Amino acid sequence: MYLLLPVLLAGCGGDPEDDIPPQHWQGYVVDLQTRPAPAVRGMNEFIVLISREDGKPPDGRKFIVSLRVDESNPWKQMIQDGYMGVFRRAARVDDPDKQVLNVQIQRNNDLGYLRFPLKGPVHPATGAQG
Repeated sequence: MYLLLPVLLAGCGGDPEDDIPPQHWQGYVVDLQTRPAPAVRGMNEFIVLISREDGKPPDGRKFIVSLRVDESNPWKQMIQDGYMGVFRRAARVDDPDKQVLNVQIQRNNDLGYLRFPLKGPVHPATGAQG
């Protein structure tokens, strides 16, 4: 039994390659999670978590978050899950090795864009409208 414990504990942690590093926008940390993780070909659920730099949730009523897979697809508004900075939406992924999830964040009159590669190295966020 004790020999299996390290194997069981190793299965509890995520694979570091599956983790998508968080990005920052106007003093907030923006984290992306996928279901399943990592993203696969077909429909995937995307969860965007927005928190303050100190880890506390923001006032979620201030944000409108939209997503699109690649620049050629239209923006789709994410569904706000309560007022804790959690937003959800499903989208189709055709090639998770090459595609990028674009996230648009609107807060009052401020508009920001972040790019999250579904796999591979992180591309820096750009301020360019997409």
